[in-house]
Amino acid sequence: MGLFNKQTEHAKNSNFKIDGVYFNDNAETIYMKYKNLTKNGRESLKKYNELASYREVVDDMQENKKHGITRAVTGSLIAGPTGAIVGAATGGKTKKTVEKMKVILMFTDGSSREVNLIMGKVEMKSALYQQRFQKMVELEAKLDSILAAQEQETSEQRSNT
Repeated sequence: MGLFNKQTEHAKNSNFKIDGVYFNDNAETIYMKYKNLTKNGRESLKKYNELASYREVVDDMQENKKHGITRAVTGSLIAGPTGAIVGAATGGKTKKTVEKMKVILMFTDGSSREVNLIMGKVEMKSALYQQRFQKMVELEAKLDSILAAQEQETSEQRSNT
């Protein structure tokens, strides 16, 4: 079975899909297709019980659009000291942006897979950010449920011994 057939099979049978990562609850597998062709294997299939943990990475920042000092100087040139005060008071709009948003899946064999949601500057008020944030929440809920099931299974095994 070739790569295309595997991907098609996992896409059809997956309960959740994001950034080339397919979760199949029936088979309890995670199929990962790598976009980077230099990655060994270019694809990977892991069982749910091989998921060790995950980590969320969000690089956000605030940007000042215009500085109050610049507006104060401009205001003073136009209207003297009163203009400087008004210019300084009205200066600076800030906007919050996210430059990177990803979730890193870590497996028991030491391997990991990054699920990239945002790569590049995106305003937090934008529809794109809201959509990708929602996808991250869904992914983390999925990962939490997998890890919780593992923990419950481990607890049951301990109590049976």
